[in-house]
Amino acid sequence: MNKRFSVSFGRCPLLSLFAVVLVMGASASLFAQDLPHTGFCNGCSSSAAFADAAEEAAPDAAPGDGTPVIYPVYVINPANGSIHYFDVHVWYDWGDGQPHSSDSGDHDDRNEGLHSIGLQKAAYPGNGDPEIFAAMQEAHSVAVDFASSLQSVTVYSGDIGYDGDSAIDLVGPQESPANYNRKALQNALTDHYGNLAGSLIFGLPDMVGRLANRFIGPSGGYINPYSRVHVEFPDGTTIQLEITNVSTGFTPGDVTIEFEVKTHTARLPDGSPVPESAGEFDGFSYSGDTSVIQLLADLADRFGISITGTSGSTMVCVRVHGGPVQCELVYH
Repeated sequence: MNKRFSVSFGRCPLLSLFAVVLVMGASASLFAQDLPHTGFCNGCSSSAAFADAAEEAAPDAAPGDGTPVIYPVYVINPANGSIHYFDVHVWYDWGDGQPHSSDSGDHDDRNEGLHSIGLQKAAYPGNGDPEIFAAMQEAHSVAVDFASSLQSVTVYSGDIGYDGDSAIDLVGPQESPANYNRKALQNALTDHYGNLAGSLIFGLPDMVGRLANRFIGPSGGYINPYSRVHVEFPDGTTIQLEITNVSTGFTPGDVTIEFEVKTHTARLPDGSPVPESAGEFDGFSYSGDTSVIQLLADLADRFGISITGTSGSTMVCVRVHGGPVQCELVYH
């Protein structure tokens, strides 16, 4: 049996607080009345680890008189889909083994400096509901499929509804059009993954769909918060976007993944980096398609760099006599 102790929150009647929690819980149950309490234990293998996760997942709500409340809790390991069920007993204990009529214990007892008073939890393994086990397994499969679509994958800009033709257009100062382009790409990728989640979850039983939402959500552990998606553009340039936030709603399939463009990951068709500042143009040269050269010239212009030549297949940039960087477009 695992047992957790927490310090009392003072002399506020937790019996009243428990009633408030129950009222709030009743309201929430309108949206999730059939969803079980679930915990996540990523990579766990021991029964003790699963029991600890069950205790963490059980609500911190019980009468203050020592009467236990038993919460059914299912714990899943996102890494392999294994599920464990526990009856989690939650109660308040004031250290003397005696029942008390309020959450704060007897005043004389508190003067004696009793140790480890407060909320207690203990998880006991059980059998659980086979239907809930099945629903969780199906939701696990959906969450795994969705998470895999975010793990260092490459998507094509046209497939996500983004109109831009090049990663070069995403690089530049905050006050330049590049900032607008970055936001447009971020929004397009958010919409793309929102639609993907909806398509994966659409048509599933309600409980499975809402469990999938929960698993995909920020507490589920299915999505690596540092995952990056690679976007490839029609001109062969690429860039990466990093996940900044994951949120889910009550409706099955209501999933929002927010991204941030990482401009330092922008690459030209040959794999070389796109200059991110005026200083990075010093010594820069590139030969390729004239349309890419023109976009590089536009980028240099955004950084205030002087350019000679109106078109070309090669761009060469140097710092002249210690002065500002200058670029030239030539045909080779």
